Amino acid sequence: MHDVEIRPNLNVVVMGEPAVVVKVVSVAQVEVKIFSSRKSMIVDVGDIKFLPSLISTDNLEGDYQVIDEDVPDEIKIKAGERYLAIQRYLNGEITINQAMSLTNTKKSAFYNLLNKFSEELGASSLYPGVPGREAGQILLSAEIEEVISNAIKKKYKGPAATYVKVWDEVSAQCTKQDLPVPSLSTVVTRIKGLGKREVHRLKYGTESAIQNYGAKPGKINLTHPLEWVQIDHTLVDCILVDEETRKPLFRPWVTLVIDVHTRVILGYYVAFHAPSTLSVACAITHAALPKKNTWRILGVITWCILFMVFQKYCTWITQGSSKVPS
Repeated sequence: MHDVEIRPNLNVVVMGEPAVVVKVVSVAQVEVKIFSSRKSMIVDVGDIKFLPSLISTDNLEGDYQVIDEDVPDEIKIKAGERYLAIQRYLNGEITINQAMSLTNTKKSAFYNLLNKFSEELGASSLYPGVPGREAGQILLSAEIEEVISNAIKKKYKGPAATYVKVWDEVSAQCTKQDLPVPSLSTVVTRIKGLGKREVHRLKYGTESAIQNYGAKPGKINLTHPLEWVQIDHTLVDCILVDEETRKPLFRPWVTLVIDVHTRVILGYYVAFHAPSTLSVACAITHAALPKKNTWRILGVITWCILFMVFQKYCTWITQGSSKVPS
């Protein structure tokens, strides 16, 4: 294990909260002050977790920073409060305005704190004069990076692959090799760093990755409107509410018929039910027949491409189109 000297003014984590050691009570207990509540308590040494920046690096490869020595308590408490506020903001618990109020900063200063914020360094990354981590900078040792890389190859494959499974493997291997266990967010960052296409390939296979991220050669040569249309369904960005209680009910669906040659919307259908044959039929009817006011777009469609629909829709359209008079 890596040795850490427990001393006053040492930044630690107690019950998931950043704290500072006030004094050493005994060999097995210390008094700490929680940053968020500013309450003091006596805890067992075994209940304390040390920030990565405090771990001895004599036998580790890579760059580490020890920046907690000779830092006044006032600065540590302020940095701890800001760390918690930024963490809540990044987790979506509070808005940026609330985070700015908690950190007592304006927007530009708050963004500077975001650039300096580091989960690996904890509250110490927000000390005054401490530069933020540069983009792409790696703070883990080569051994831990190798463990993460091997865990990704071993566990992140197939549709059932998750970030947590990879982190569980990393945690087990680091514990086995007596290495510090990196956080879940660090492992997620390493996985996402592979790129969207590679992450998709590992989870869904090469063919799916090509279909989703590969280049699509060729193009459709069209000469006139109504030659080729696309039909798709999507949820509308609004929520219907009960007319009496005003309680939210659901979001309506809209089916659009789009002409590929002109990119004009030929017709649409708004429904309270999920996409169905009825949705497609009504949208095509709206596209083919005259419409009120100044929307003078209509006509019989030659080819249809449907998205998010069942094969039976295509059968229905084929049968219906054969009955339309020329």
